[in-house]
Amino acid sequence: MSIQEQTEMECPQCGKHFSVVLWGVVEVPGEPDLKKEVLSGKINQIICPECGFEAPTDNPLVYVDRDKHLVFYVYENIEGMDRDRTTQDVKWNYSRLQEALGPEYNGFVIYGYLLFARFLQSLEAVIEQPTVLPENPGPVNWLAVSYKLLSNLGDAAAPLTD
Repeated sequence: MSIQEQTEMECPQCGKHFSVVLWGVVEVPGEPDLKKEVLSGKINQIICPECGFEAPTDNPLVYVDRDKHLVFYVYENIEGMDRDRTTQDVKWNYSRLQEALGPEYNGFVIYGYLLFARFLQSLEAVIEQPTVLPENPGPVNWLAVSYKLLSNLGDAAAPLTD
């Protein structure tokens, strides 16, 4: 079940106060419009209705893909953020979530909404272009594909299990 929160924001550029919807959890499949918003990199973006200023929020997102048994904790890459500390906190939270979801789920943390959008676009390309994995005509091993794609993100991504 996807979870959203409506909150008041102040535009850092013009000072206008406005209401914005922020997503805490997005669960797919079942939310195709939300998935499109995540794929576009626009989820949890603030857009000031007064001056048009756009920026990502620091609101974290938990993205659960029930078909692929993958969970992603997405944080905007904020200057000065202690990634090691955040990753340790997320690992603790993920261990509790994995108890509820089941051991077949694998979790990752990614720093940057746009990086996450590009990662998901690459993952979707595996679905749309079977030639991406021509040596494996059977079911796709989403965990292996995820590790391969996430390795391209360097220290902007980390697995949540050892």
